[in-house]
Amino acid sequence: MDNERSNSGIGFLSGLVIGAFAGAVLALVLAPQSGEETRELISGKA
Repeated sequence: MDNERSNSGIGFLSGLVIGAFAGAVLALVLAPQSGEETRELISGKA
């Protein structure tokens, strides 16, 4: 029983890390404009 709990925690954390990494990669690949353009847009509105 205790072994199942520790394994589920490891699975959750590994899924969280993999999901965060995949989200970061997709955000970089699918960004509609460059980082420099985004910073200019944000600073122009601030």
